Amino acid sequence: MNNKCWLQMTAVFIAMLGIFCCCAAAQAVPQKVEPESVQQAQTVHIPIDAINRETLRPMKNLTASDFSLDIDGKPRAFELSRPWDRTVNAKTGQSEDRPNLLIILPLGAPVDRQQVLDQAIQDLTKEPESGWNISIFDDTGNQTPYTRDLKTVIAELKKIENANSMDVNLTDWRTAAVVAISSMRDLPGRRAVMALGDIFHQRVIDQGQIVYQNFEIEDIAIAARNAGAMIYATDSSQEISLLRRLSSYYSLVGEGPWLLLTRDGHVAGWITDSVSGTIDEIRRDGMGAYDVDVHLDLKQMDGQIHVISITPHRSGIILNAPLYYIAPNLAQLRQMATAFPALRDALKNPPPVGFSAFKMVT
Repeated sequence: MNNKCWLQMTAVFIAMLGIFCCCAAAQAVPQKVEPESVQQAQTVHIPIDAINRETLRPMKNLTASDFSLDIDGKPRAFELSRPWDRTVNAKTGQSEDRPNLLIILPLGAPVDRQQVLDQAIQDLTKEPESGWNISIFDDTGNQTPYTRDLKTVIAELKKIENANSMDVNLTDWRTAAVVAISSMRDLPGRRAVMALGDIFHQRVIDQGQIVYQNFEIEDIAIAARNAGAMIYATDSSQEISLLRRLSSYYSLVGEGPWLLLTRDGHVAGWITDSVSGTIDEIRRDGMGAYDVDVHLDLKQMDGQIHVISITPHRSGIILNAPLYYIAPNLAQLRQMATAFPALRDALKNPPPVGFSAFKMVT
């Protein structure tokens, strides 16, 4: 072997050795692993409802190619999932569609408050235990805790029925109702609002007489849309003729139940009949509920509001989606993650019985 070949082979060997050393050094540098809570928060779940425009039935076969997603005006990749994919039955270990349901008794609607509550109680008494997560927001502005026990829900409705009516400011009540609906945003699973009466028809009643009435859609509808919740106004079919006369502000589609659309074509909610029929509708509509899953890198976890825009590519569908999402805050999540071990330890090792943190020193 001549000197030239030997020098070439030596150079190649040294170069390869350098590459191996660099790779080894790179592998030796420990990569920072984010806490599990941060990793889970990197996927944002944007709820959407898909409705067939002609039949008004839920779209069961929506695919990611049926629409495009823009975030802050820029196209974003996404995946489709179901809202109940993360709602697991502790007993069976299987995913189940067990919606979150907020029952609202609108202020001043209906006029015959006791009759509507009686009918709601009767209808719910006939329902089997389904494990739905239910809360009640009444006409005084009070809200019950969420519970999956239907008997507790019925008992709360009976308490509301027997409670004395109170003078409540309509504007204050609507604001509180918007907050109650908006707070559903963080509940895992599907979300629905069932109003015992036409929640879009505002009334003020004094001594049994209507002294003021108005139709207001935007506040409640936008709150529900941004929380990923669908509104169902029960026992409201008698107002269809009146609603049709106000068609310049919105449109009413269908022959029962009726879909209420805003001027820009977004879903305001459903006008339905009985409570039992509405619950059946909520069950069926689950087949048209989806989550648009968007993965965020750490820089995108800025805790800020980001505008959502969805463009259908498939004709004949209505896609109802929030106007925005709020990105998780990376700094806060990391701070909370450091506190979790101490909290878990405190829960596993509670202080002895009789111990008081405020024990007097003598």
